[in-house]
Amino acid sequence: MKNIFLIATIIFLIGIIFSCRENKDYAGNKVLEWHDSLETNPKKVFLYYKRNDLNNGLIKQYRKDSSLKYEMPIKNGVEHGLVKVYFSNDSLNYKANYKNGLMDGLIESYDSKGNLKFIGNYLENKKNGEWNYYNNDGLIIKTEVYKNDTLISNNEEN
Repeated sequence: MKNIFLIATIIFLIGIIFSCRENKDYAGNKVLEWHDSLETNPKKVFLYYKRNDLNNGLIKQYRKDSSLKYEMPIKNGVEHGLVKVYFSNDSLNYKANYKNGLMDGLIESYDSKGNLKFIGNYLENKKNGEWNYYNNDGLIIKTEVYKNDTLISNNEEN
């Protein structure tokens, strides 16, 4: 019984090892690819670009249908740069700037048809400045102003 368990564990570990591949991209960066199975042509579930270590680079996660779910640059192990999240139809859901793991800068959100829903700003993970909300025709329907995550004013267009 112990031998069967040991053999099953070894087979499982070998499967994990062979489901992760290391390659090089066009710039010579290492690329780790994880796959959802050991099929002949497995679908990419997760790509991880790195330069010298696992804490810096660009993470791309894919859905099982191979569509891109998000792109996230990281620095020192946390989000740093422009993060993009996509709908399953490949259109952009939102993009937001991060600095040292915190939202910091512009955020834009879209509906699945590509219409802009809102634009706002963050400063160290807190809403700051003007936030504009749009209708499907691209017209501003509401404007909010924030300071340090506190709503200062709210104007709705009619």
